[in-house]
Formats: sequence, C-alpha cells, structure tokens
Amino acid sequence: RAAPAAFQGLVVPANGLLPIDVGSHVRRRAHVSGELRVRRGRIVAEQMQIHNGEGRKGLGLTLGAPRRALSFVFPDGVAGPRHQEQLHFFNPNNTEASVSLDLVLDAEEAQPFEIRVPARDRVTIDLSGESRIPKNVGHAMIVRVSNDVPIAVARTIDVGSPGARTAYLIDLGATAAAKHWGFATGGSSPAQEQFIAISNEADREVTVSITTPDGSGLTTLPNLSAVKIPRGARKAFRLADFNGKPQMPLIVNASGPVVVERSIYKLNGLGASASMGIVLSTDHG
Repeated sequence: RAAPAAFQGLVVPANGLLPIDVGSHVRRRAHVSGELRVRRGRIVAEQMQIHNGEGRKGLGLTLGAPRRALSFVFPDGVAGPRHQEQLHFFNPNNTEASVSLDLVLDAEEAQPFEIRVPARDRVTIDLSGESRIPKNVGHAMIVRVSNDVPIAVARTIDVGSPGARTAYLIDLGATAAAKHWGFATGGSSPAQEQFIAISNEADREVTVSITTPDGSGLTTLPNLSAVKIPRGARKAFRLADFNGKPQMPLIVNASGPVVVERSIYKLNGLGASASMGIVLSTDHG
C-alpha cells in the first residue's frame, strides 16, 4: 500500500473539479487499486485510464464504487484472443475476503473459482488466460463473498486485433438486481453495434421485454416481448437484429429480479463502452 503525501488533505472546491494524476506519484504497476476517503462533504469520483501499451489503444472511464458489497454481477462478458478480460478484486478491510466466481456460459461449462483476497490488498484474475474458461463464448459472471467481508470488484476488457474493433473497457459489477432498468442513450447504426445482456437473478424463470420511447409511449422491440430466461441463465441481444436505431433509449422490464448491461462497440474504429443500466424501480418481487 502507498499513501503519497501529495494525495493527502486535498481540497475539492465547492461545485468544482480536482484532477489527480495517479501515475505521477505511484510506482508503475500492471494493476493499481485505490481508495478515497472524504473527511467532510460528499464528492463524485471518476477514473480515467489511458491504455497505450502493448500495441493496443483505448481510454476507459468509470465512476468509482460508492460502497463495498458482498455480491457482484456482470451480465455481458467474453474472453479470448481478441478480448483480454480481467476481473479485479480490491479488499480495503483488515480481514481476508473469501470469494467465489461463477460463470454462466452460453455454451459449455466452467468450474467455479475460489479466490482469497488478502486484507488491504488486491487480486487480478486474467479470464482470457484461464484454461477452464471456453474462449470466445459469451458469459455472465457472478461474484460472491462468503465470509461477510465487503469488497469492490471491477472488470476490464482490452479489445484488439485480430478484428475490426479496438477499445479498452472498464466497468463495475452490479450489486443488486431489479425488475425495471433504463438506458438513457445508445443505439445501433452502420458505425456502431449495441448489445443488451440480461442475467436472471431470480429463483425461477423470468420473462423480459425491451421497449423504447416512440413519442407517445413505449414500443416493444420486434420479437423482444415476454422473452423467457431460465433460472440461473443469461441472454444477450444484438439490437441491430431487432430494428435498432442510431438514437434509442431503452427500458427493460422483467417479471423478476434481473441485472441488465449494455455494451456499445464502434465498428472499424477505436471506441467502446460498457455499463449497467439505471435501476428504475427497487421492486424486487
């Protein structure tokens, strides 16, 4: 652990912005986790990661985790030669965390991982380098802490050649499921692809409908009404296959608690984003 003097007692002006260059005061490491503690007031913290090494390019933006948790869900993942997918576990507590990682695969199976995250330390799992994980197969990831030591978990995907897409993605796992999710922006066009991935966190089969505003109400996308997702399963949809438009906010409604993630990739160029939806209702019934 390091606590550079330059990062102590920082003052963030009211209604202001304070940039901090971590690389200028922290020794170079392949992976770095960090914790911000506010003595007075409240802030919003965002991380910007510029990836310009190993022949790949990309810039990742993600909000910091406002709190630790005991479970995390990532509905949309893939590991392979073109997608270097990694999970990062950060334990700022004084007690070691016992963590399990389960993968819900679109095809085949993978044995779960049992991970020990030492106290006040971090661990990275390179999913692309794990032989037990089928390559280029879509999956969801379920992270659970078994000994009540709350942690933070993030995922990065480095997308590169061979392929038309090039990007560096960072996102945080969802810490709760819900029945209604919204996405204020996004869309599909000849220049970009959009995917919606849904993980069923209910103890039964659920039905899901994906809708978009049409000016006077909500319209369900073709063939995306009351889609069944079995218990413990996930489904991913390429919205270009369902009349996707360049500008298309979405609302996802489910009959039980689910987690929904959106991924957008620029075609034949640099850029992508991945994020969980906005929870529109806390009704988990």
